[in-house]
Amino acid sequence: MQNDENINSDSVAEFFSGIIDELNYEPTGVEWKKLVVACRVQCFDSNLFDNLIKGVGNLTLENEEKERFFNTLESAAEIATVQRCKALADAVTHALVKAAGKFSTALDAKIGYYIILMSSGAIIDDSDWTEWIGKKMSEYAFSVPKGEACQQLLANLDDLSSLMKLKERCLGRARKLAVSGIN
Repeated sequence: MQNDENINSDSVAEFFSGIIDELNYEPTGVEWKKLVVACRVQCFDSNLFDNLIKGVGNLTLENEEKERFFNTLESAAEIATVQRCKALADAVTHALVKAAGKFSTALDAKIGYYIILMSSGAIIDDSDWTEWIGKKMSEYAFSVPKGEACQQLLANLDDLSSLMKLKERCLGRARKLAVSGIN
């Protein structure tokens, strides 16, 4: 991506500074949606990424705020993918793994799976992606509660495996962990 020469850098800096301030006040706020749009037209700087990574790292899952939690991580995953920021993708998956023990339904496990898969778009190299997705899905499978959440995750992992070339399949450990959690 190239910065447009017509963009006033002071205005851009002020815009992002305002968003960072708002996210510090409301970590799961609508400002994430603004960033999703902005990430498609403007390259983010390291300061903004540092703030986003810190914000995602501080997220916790509260049952009454589950939808906002997932929406925030989905937005962060999209930003990580568009901007190719592996550190932000790592922060997103870490937040999901940390919260996965509180997932109560198969839908929660499925949403987490899709957010990790979306985050993986930040990894450009195929061999790096294979290693990254195998590791992150294993961490996630280890943290998802036993029962229907593990069963849903296993179904999702099977679907993903079927799309991969046989030589490049990397989800064996994650599958084993998910199978061990099915009652």
